[in-house]
Amino acid sequence: MKTIDKLQTSRSRGRPRSLSLGDAIVYHRRWLIEQERKPKTISTNEERSRHLVRILGEHFQLSKLVVQDIQDYKTQRRAEGVSQQTVNNELDTLYGILNNAERQELLSYVPVRVDKLRFKIGQSLVHVYTEEQTEKILIAANEGQPIKNGESVTRTALAILIAAYSGLRLQEIRHLRWLNVNLKLGLLNVLSTKNWTTKAHNERSIPIPTVLVNALKLRKDESPSATPEDWIFPGRHARTPFNQLGRDVRAAVRQAGLYIKGKTGLHGFRRTWATNLGERVDLPTLKEWGGWADFKTPGKYIRAKNPERKRSLVCEVFDTPSENPLKSSPEPAVRKGIDPEEIDELVSQNMTHAAAIAFLRKQLEKK
Repeated sequence: MKTIDKLQTSRSRGRPRSLSLGDAIVYHRRWLIEQERKPKTISTNEERSRHLVRILGEHFQLSKLVVQDIQDYKTQRRAEGVSQQTVNNELDTLYGILNNAERQELLSYVPVRVDKLRFKIGQSLVHVYTEEQTEKILIAANEGQPIKNGESVTRTALAILIAAYSGLRLQEIRHLRWLNVNLKLGLLNVLSTKNWTTKAHNERSIPIPTVLVNALKLRKDESPSATPEDWIFPGRHARTPFNQLGRDVRAAVRQAGLYIKGKTGLHGFRRTWATNLGERVDLPTLKEWGGWADFKTPGKYIRAKNPERKRSLVCEVFDTPSENPLKSSPEPAVRKGIDPEEIDELVSQNMTHAAAIAFLRKQLEKK
């Protein structure tokens, strides 16, 4: 059980700037319009904001927001007969309003972690795609054509490939620019922009397989005039990214006959990526590559799927003399053939030293 002190954010940076709830809602609505969000999304936020204003007050100063204000809001809304999920949705809107105010420097910081005060509702089982299901969805997303090496793919199929082979979230994929891609080293760099920040402010570098590198190369070759600042998935206007990737992926999943409301979508490929990697990498590495704020979520994926797989993993480590600490001395940190300068270059791209060595070892094995 979290204490109020942990939910109340630190005030070491001084008092937040004065900002009323009503003004913050107006700024948030402008930002949604600038991001070309769907009219339904904007109207839904307006409806939820009306309940926030009705209970907290239009002139309520967000700098004075405390945990008890959120608890009182939850109590009153439940007394009005609304569901816990509805209250959670309204708290999500409030959290979005606060984050937008901080992003635009209208608040010095978010005074309360509203997202940690949501009602705890029973979580459904994590949905993971099998290899056959992934292939079926990719064919549907690629206009009925199977994915072949050396052939370009559709925008939706490329988004699925990125999620399946790098574990990026929807918004991280949307905000990818060509400067985020290092095709030479096979890396995707997740970086914040002026108008958007990564979840939990975790900027990171993720190694990607050859199949994704080739798909990105073909995509770039289709736009020879593209600059490093250009979006990989541009919207109607060059200044904004395409905002319908999630919808298009759900349509592909539905076309493949695998759609389950609330369980399937682009995020399912992130869960599949984490599940597959969870058998092969350590927890700190998975947490770093996935961009999680703590070890709770990635810890779910650090497990083998079945007993046979568990034993094969043990045999893979201990039945090989060079890997068995009981039979031989540990391997040196850097194998012969790995250039220390290449390690330093990967480390400069926000990759850990151990992950850089593992990545270069795989490159050597391919050669």
